[in-house]
Amino acid sequence: MLKLIHCEKFRESPVRVSAGFNVVSGDDLATNSIGKSTFLMLVDFAMGGETFLTHNSDVVNELGHHSYFFQFQFDGVDHFFRRDTDKGDLVFVCDHEWKIGRTLNIKEYCDLLRQYYRISDLGLSFRTVASLFTRVWGKENLVTDRPLDIHRKQRAEDALIFVLKLFDKYHELVVLDGELKRVDSEKTALRRAFRENIVPRIGKAQFKKNKLLSQQTTDELEDIKANLARYATNIREITNREVSDIKEQKDLLLKAMAAVDGRLRRLQTSLVDSKHVKSRWFEALKEFFPDVAADRIALVEEFHSDIAKILKREILATEKRLVGESDRINAELRGLDDRLNMLLKNVENPTIIVDRVFELSNLKGIAERENEYYEKEMALNTRVKELRSDLEEMKKIELSVISSEINDVLRSYAERIYGEGRKSPYLSFSKTNYKYEIFEDTGTGKAFANLIFFDWAIFALCPVPFLIHDSLLFKNVENEAVARMMEIYATLGRQTFIAIDEIKKYGEIAEQLIRRHTIVQLSNDAVLYVKDWRK
Repeated sequence: MLKLIHCEKFRESPVRVSAGFNVVSGDDLATNSIGKSTFLMLVDFAMGGETFLTHNSDVVNELGHHSYFFQFQFDGVDHFFRRDTDKGDLVFVCDHEWKIGRTLNIKEYCDLLRQYYRISDLGLSFRTVASLFTRVWGKENLVTDRPLDIHRKQRAEDALIFVLKLFDKYHELVVLDGELKRVDSEKTALRRAFRENIVPRIGKAQFKKNKLLSQQTTDELEDIKANLARYATNIREITNREVSDIKEQKDLLLKAMAAVDGRLRRLQTSLVDSKHVKSRWFEALKEFFPDVAADRIALVEEFHSDIAKILKREILATEKRLVGESDRINAELRGLDDRLNMLLKNVENPTIIVDRVFELSNLKGIAERENEYYEKEMALNTRVKELRSDLEEMKKIELSVISSEINDVLRSYAERIYGEGRKSPYLSFSKTNYKYEIFEDTGTGKAFANLIFFDWAIFALCPVPFLIHDSLLFKNVENEAVARMMEIYATLGRQTFIAIDEIKKYGEIAEQLIRRHTIVQLSNDAVLYVKDWRK
């Protein structure tokens, strides 16, 4: 825990900090700009925060660069650190006389604090936890209905992950999430292999064809194996089988060729016979009809000419495509003829058996390999869906348990502050977002009170190292409610820091409690630093 903050620029230094409730008190006039929020920001600065250097830049502008010294105590051992405004990304480890030893960068310092505060196992950085529960003017976490947002641009899904980690529920999802990422990565790699044609990709129809082909080739191979001696003396039988297959393929190709040739002939006839109306054909009309409109005749000729050009382009394009198709079919036919000739030439050659076995094995291997990749893709798709569904369901259950725990504590705090029967704020989680609301009560004071309740609930349920609440959270809350809040702050059991002013209006008991826990007393005539630059 933090024990002390020292700065030579403070009006009174050092400032000693207690293990529990710590108050920065203002005056009865609620004077602004005297250093209340600034000191709270310095507590955040001691905890590795950086907002002080940006939001409170006027301090450096007026006082020049200077140093802050922080003393912590963990398990009875004191630790001393120094941080300078002109080297905000560094923290110096000191001895008890503030002599500098080693130097840490800000990440190393925050990792050290995370270790000291024993929150390393949560899977969260120290600043992620500390920043959310440091609610000071100048921070972006003061939106009352978004208490889990550290800054305005935070994604809602990140807030859900944060709360799961904070309640130590995320570890239960990590294994499942890791398996999902592994399977999804394997799926992505397979798709890339398909895209780059490293492995073949087929559809459901081809998968069925491959199954049939694999079975047929297996049957034939088994038949050859069982009857090898018979085939060795009667090779013509195996040759006839293949000849029959080739003839079937040729028949299909010849039918296709006939269809292509027929279309080609019709297209070529269209090209020869296509004519358009010539203007000279209308000359005879003028002998019988002198008044006929020559310009209209010219338009007709132009129209027919344009149509003829368009049709000719389309016919030529189709002709080109059909010629290409005809060439492809002819090439396949030639290949089949060559294969047929080779079979018939070697009808008495025993190697035909070996060739057939090799061909069948190759066909079977290709079909089975294609189907293997297809089945693997289908299995990966199914597994990814299952894992995502399981992960979402587990996440939903864990968030439901967390919201139930938080809402129970919220209800108890609302009753302690406002009495039984008053509605309490309610936290709920959806698949990708969360809501924090109170029904039928949208007042500013109640909204900030709800924000305080939320932090108390998290503080009670999780190992949050400290709370920091600025005076703006109390401004619009009912006086009696604030008075009861002071009693709760004093019993939270861990370090809390608040800034507050006009303490007399909260009643004698609350006033005495606040004065007893005040570590810094500020007023219009006693500001935080040695210089008052309001004037």
